Amino acid sequence: MKKKGFVSFCVKAIILLALVVVMDKAVGSAFVKMKDYGLKTNPEGMWLKTPYVVEKVDADVIVVGSSKATHHYIPAMIADSLGMTVYNCGQDGCFYLYQNCIINMVLDRYKPKTIIWDIQPGCLNAVGGEREYQNVRYLSPYYHEGNVWAEQFIDSEDEWSSVKMKCRMFAYNSKLLNSLFPLVMGGSTTENGYIPLPSEGYDYPKMSADYEDKSEYEPWPEKMGLFASTIERCQKEGVQLVIIVSPQYVHTSRAYLAAVADLQKVAKRYGCEVYDYADCYIDNPDMFKDASHLNHKGAVEFTERVMGICQR
Repeated sequence: MKKKGFVSFCVKAIILLALVVVMDKAVGSAFVKMKDYGLKTNPEGMWLKTPYVVEKVDADVIVVGSSKATHHYIPAMIADSLGMTVYNCGQDGCFYLYQNCIINMVLDRYKPKTIIWDIQPGCLNAVGGEREYQNVRYLSPYYHEGNVWAEQFIDSEDEWSSVKMKCRMFAYNSKLLNSLFPLVMGGSTTENGYIPLPSEGYDYPKMSADYEDKSEYEPWPEKMGLFASTIERCQKEGVQLVIIVSPQYVHTSRAYLAAVADLQKVAKRYGCEVYDYADCYIDNPDMFKDASHLNHKGAVEFTERVMGICQR
């Protein structure tokens, strides 16, 4: 009786495991179908911006970065100036490691003429580096497609990532709303990836009077290596890489300046330049929606500067 009971338990366990595996694959397949449908019906909407960039974008010029990129670069202005197609690939809350992945994943698929990389020097700091992973799941669907860049980024999060990512439900669950919204919301919600912030109707940011520079800086060697290899790849493949630190309404700290110096040191090895505009509007609070982001008025003025760089 005990032997029969054990055999029965094993059979049930195998059946249950098989059902979980089938359900896991079915859920993964459903997410892919929803994503594909969303890209077909609303190709440049904000909810599926990362899949659009990775799979569909084919512009001559792309802008890569976090929310600073999303709100600081106006594709229509750059397109009129250069006579090229332009798309803003900025993704809110996604920092250096994500951006490096995006650039290399795009380069695997096609070669844009120019990549404008809006980089935040603070991302090179090993102190507080955990924020790099706050939106790692934007790229988790590509883990199962064998994409080496997505795999390296996600595996660097923790030692168990490669195990957890074997579950497709885990990989896709955090992007459920991103997959559902395009099914019920029509029309594009961006201007070729750019999202303007209002220029009026709020109090402009104020600089803190008691600002003290207490920040620490410890360079992250792995990130510096990735930075160098991405610059080198762009050069080898004939892609113009324009690296920009865009404006903020915050005093630049010693740690920030040290990180900029490190970026410039690496870039110069490859004949590249890092354009530091962090302080360029420090006396113009009316250019900003908040301490980190330009409003539309500021974006118009700043984009004009960027156009000049791209024409050099």
